[in-house]
Amino acid sequence: MSTRARHLGGILTFFDPAKKYLITRRESRYQFHDDFDLHTSIPGDGARENGVPWVQDIAGAAPPTVVLTADAAGGVVTHSLTATSEAQDATIHFDDNRHVSLDRACIFQCYARFTTLPTLLGIGSIALASDHNAGGQVGTTYNVGFQVSAAGAVGLRIDDNVAPVTDAAVQTLVVNQWYAFRIECLSISNIKFFIDGAVVGGSTTFSMAAVTGTANAVLQPFIGMSKASGAGLGVLAVDSVDVWQD
Repeated sequence: MSTRARHLGGILTFFDPAKKYLITRRESRYQFHDDFDLHTSIPGDGARENGVPWVQDIAGAAPPTVVLTADAAGGVVTHSLTATSEAQDATIHFDDNRHVSLDRACIFQCYARFTTLPTLLGIGSIALASDHNAGGQVGTTYNVGFQVSAAGAVGLRIDDNVAPVTDAAVQTLVVNQWYAFRIECLSISNIKFFIDGAVVGGSTTFSMAAVTGTANAVLQPFIGMSKASGAGLGVLAVDSVDVWQD
């Protein structure tokens, strides 16, 4: 199946229908891509290293883990909770260095799968968010993203620190299947979510217009597993992360 091209928000965009994700928006001034194949480790929170955009945020005595998976084709980082009944975080982000602006027609894309679907209180986050806080995407003050809960139920959430908007259970994921998760903010008042190239939550209006023109419109990739308390498992494997913005 050949690569397709289309104009997306006036920008020539290439789409791979076999893998159902965007390849590139060539005219974008800011392009970020990471497939995790050049990293030997991901440093800890507060210890960002030159040349490594990510840090890992670990909370919990068990503990949960964020690891670069050995011999994974193309490079994969894996986030795992443990069964211990406690608050846990196993996430990666830009160490609260926020570079992705909702005001600049940004597109965020993550190619990922759950090798263990979340159970009980385990939650997977694939999102853009403000500074890290415990509890995954929901714990952050400003955020836009996918939340995957027990048995692979996908929900959508945005939060402008005034009135969160959610759309629960828009799709159910299959264990060990790769998916392309994409957020398009070509209009900050009408943010769109896609899974494998298809719109999800299309009947809900997701607007972050309240943060337009402020520092709160600038977010960071925020990806991983968490639980606020109690029991629950989940393992999220991430193959690549992309961001384009004008």
